[in-house]
Amino acid sequence: MPQRPPCVIARLCDRPGLIPDLVVLYQAVWPAWYGPDGPGDALSDLTARNRNAGFPMGLVALLGDQPVGVAGLAAQSFGSMAGEGPWLIGLAVDPAFRRRGCGAALVVRAEAEMRGQASWLYGTTDAAAGLLTRRGWVDLRRAGEGPDRVYRLTL
Repeated sequence: MPQRPPCVIARLCDRPGLIPDLVVLYQAVWPAWYGPDGPGDALSDLTARNRNAGFPMGLVALLGDQPVGVAGLAAQSFGSMAGEGPWLIGLAVDPAFRRRGCGAALVVRAEAEMRGQASWLYGTTDAAAGLLTRRGWVDLRRAGEGPDRVYRLTL
């Protein structure tokens, strides 16, 4: 059986030309938020993460030159309480490329980016709960009214 190529993670600031493709990905993965009738603005959010240092910062998962996933790091996020941060935000992988380790690679890189800079890393999710708990993240609480939970990893 042929081996699949590994997913490579880059900072978004090193691949800003991929932002239009990532906008399409966000709109497909979160249509209620980033779709035509949603309150979110994927282009604005991704453009804000196009930076080399500080928050917010973006990460992109690549298979060859093809962007297949995205995540960010931010000072605050949905579900944050006073004193909590930084946050893993906007973790999304193209459904056609899931189960190839790209989501895990994005999380690993986000953790590495924050090691030595923070004591904890937080995230809010429902869909990626299994991934985070397998990596040692702890379920802290519900994040608002929906199914999302707040997780924390000790760095």
